[in-house]
Amino acid sequence: KTLTLPGRWETNGAVLGDIVEMVRFTLPQNYWDNYAQRVRAVTLQDVTAQANRSIHPDRLVWVIVGDRDKIEAGIKKLQLGAIHYIDADGNPVTDD
Repeated sequence: KTLTLPGRWETNGAVLGDIVEMVRFTLPQNYWDNYAQRVRAVTLQDVTAQANRSIHPDRLVWVIVGDRDKIEAGIKKLQLGAIHYIDADGNPVTDD
């Protein structure tokens, strides 16, 4: 990601987009000055710790779309929990 930074602001629109992002998230004016250094300093332990704080497998909802005849058996083998079937409009349908 950091290797693309030199070309990140090649257009006025790209510069504007990053300024909007800085304002929206109240980032300091020098945010991009040491961005690459901060990104390179992130360790696997940092990522793992943040993932453990943010991702709660017991709260995940899987939305799987596809040809039911082709994918249902494989999904059931994963034992992700109860399967609820809905139509294209989000209405429940029978599971048979």
